[in-house]
Amino acid sequence: RWNLVTGVQTCALPISKLTKQVLKDFDEYNVVTAGIPLAEITQKSEDLGVVFSEELSLFFQHIGELRLEGVEIRFADIYTDAFNGKDYLVLGEFWKYGDGDKLLYAPDTQEIFCFAHEYAKPKVIKQADTMTEFVEKKLVAYLKNY
Repeated sequence: RWNLVTGVQTCALPISKLTKQVLKDFDEYNVVTAGIPLAEITQKSEDLGVVFSEELSLFFQHIGELRLEGVEIRFADIYTDAFNGKDYLVLGEFWKYGDGDKLLYAPDTQEIFCFAHEYAKPKVIKQADTMTEFVEKKLVAYLKNY
């Protein structure tokens, strides 16, 4: 495991707003692990048949696993699945609307969505236009309010 508290200042993360928020609320139950080598990210992209955006690849180059209250993104566990008839890359969970909601990446548009499964009719709800926008705006705001 990568110790975010001691390692973050020497790591040039492009997601400084997230870094600041995580440092503020970091405890022994949170997990942030070191990034994944680009070759491994490229291989996973090929294996899944999904083109990763530069931003998504960059995220995983810096963070291999992010587990915070109501948020879990783990490179090793990403997979493809269809929701409401459209294919997505499942990045993990984002409990914005309910426990267990899935965090989705749309390869065709590079947008980030959440599958709100507890709605009367489960639906896919757009969160951000890009991974960076999701991390710096939606995820940070979510963590501030949790």
